[in-house]
Amino acid sequence: MITDAFAGSYPPGRDFTFDDLENGWNSEEYTQYLEDRWKAPLRYISKQLKDVVDNTLPDPDDMVFVDLSQDKEFENDEGKKTPATFGKFQSLIMTTHATIYTQYANSPSSKLRTSRTPPPAASLPHLLPPLHRLSDANWFSWTQVEEAHPERLRFVAHDTISNHNTLVIINTILQAHVGERPNTGFAWPGLSFEIGLGERKGVAEGDAEGLALLGTPNSVNVVWMLVERARVLGRRALRVHVFVEPGDDGTPVRCMLWDMMSV
Repeated sequence: MITDAFAGSYPPGRDFTFDDLENGWNSEEYTQYLEDRWKAPLRYISKQLKDVVDNTLPDPDDMVFVDLSQDKEFENDEGKKTPATFGKFQSLIMTTHATIYTQYANSPSSKLRTSRTPPPAASLPHLLPPLHRLSDANWFSWTQVEEAHPERLRFVAHDTISNHNTLVIINTILQAHVGERPNTGFAWPGLSFEIGLGERKGVAEGDAEGLALLGTPNSVNVVWMLVERARVLGRRALRVHVFVEPGDDGTPVRCMLWDMMSV
């Protein structure tokens, strides 16, 4: 299993609370469906979840939009006052379908590394708030909404992927399957790859491609959640769907849906 590969290698993740977010973060939760913001993006994931979850479409009334903005001075892990990084995480929590739909993620470390005057790598950890990884932000958002049964979490979705390193991996995989530039032909369900199914289903074809996708900046948060939250989530295997949909201007956009399957 994917969780077994790292068993005992990392301690359980910290459970951040609203009190922790007082240290440098602004948080907003919107329980009313934000049609202007989410109607278009939801087309990338609604029909996909319908296909994999009991043939039911996500219900807008069961969605909570969580917006986390690191725009205040904070105390770092050494207790020193540190300037805001202006990192930001936005996710739609879809409780009916047990899904974290990550719409926007620009972590504090990414903001600092891409600033006009990026800090030396050695000093970067001292410039970050305790909550600074997407995996922690997503887990916080999920558990605030699904507090009673966090073990239900099954899917993590990303649409309109723009990270360069992630796109290089996706495009390389798509090209390997069609032998041409991947602009069309990979609408849902696209390509799927399995990781960590072990004896239950053997080694899935394309497992190396799945591992490559799992190591991308957009997906490594899935690994961290499975490893650090193993006591809650239990043993999981993974299936990833990578697919292409038309964007608002007709330009193809890359999307991924991670299925964290209980085994």
